[in-house]
Amino acid sequence: MPVKQVELKYIKHRLSGFTLLEVMVALVIFSIGLLGLAGLQTQSLRYNHSAYLQTQATFLAYDILDRMRANKATAEAGGYNAGFSTSGTNHNCNDSSVSCGTTEMAQFDIYEWKQLLSSNRLPGATGSVGQSGDTFTVTIKWDDPGTPDDESEIQIQTEL
Repeated sequence: MPVKQVELKYIKHRLSGFTLLEVMVALVIFSIGLLGLAGLQTQSLRYNHSAYLQTQATFLAYDILDRMRANKATAEAGGYNAGFSTSGTNHNCNDSSVSCGTTEMAQFDIYEWKQLLSSNRLPGATGSVGQSGDTFTVTIKWDDPGTPDDESEIQIQTEL
């Protein structure tokens, strides 16, 4: 019997640091997993913000299209055609004391839309409205750090 006790003491002494090594390896693996999780969270936030900007651009594109539908005759006559540099004219058509015709209303709509584009909804946003026959194209470009080119664009084509 005493021989067996000596063998057990020898085995215990030989394996005493093995558990610490297992804990250290597990800690390294766990740390790598946490770093991967942090990277996924960062990418998720970037893509979520990019999707938010895309939604805002879509909302703004449909805003000008709704304004054009409300003033259809002028839109079909080319009153809403505006390039990226066109800013429109502030005729203050929202004021009840001001009388605006359909052309002035189109210029005012372009002005208000450009003001919305330059607000903080979309960083560095510019927009244009083009017409080819009965088809209208609204193009909006903005700065998007979540994309490879750091710029995004949306084009919506429709017939009024």
